[in-house]
Amino acid sequence: MHHNYRSIHLEVFHCAFIDRLRDFFDKPVNLKHISAVKKWGNDRWRAIGRALGYTDQDISDITSSLEREGDREKLHHIMDKWILKHGRKATLRKLLKACRKPEVDIRGKVTTEINAQITKDIKRQRKRRRKRP
Repeated sequence: MHHNYRSIHLEVFHCAFIDRLRDFFDKPVNLKHISAVKKWGNDRWRAIGRALGYTDQDISDITSSLEREGDREKLHHIMDKWILKHGRKATLRKLLKACRKPEVDIRGKVTTEINAQITKDIKRQRKRRRKRP
């Protein structure tokens, strides 16, 4: 197969882009990711807990002290436990996979929220760079 400079350049660019995208999704979950899930997943906190690998008994144990708290607080507690349990292995990829499960089904909303946050961050970074002498 004959490759010209342009096709090789595009292949290298594509591979670099895919690597950067993979790196992005394999980074540990951060507060922005958690807030996006909390915004759209309040009423599905139990399903999200199951999708993250917890049994119903685990979920009851985690939330037993939160009987009077709302769904948002219960979801926050479940996600905190998941992050503490998995550490750096609690990645955005795994979180989005859990959000994609049929009983949860908030992946699209969460992804849109995270994309909006990333776009804001990029704009802020660009403004900071322009202000530097």
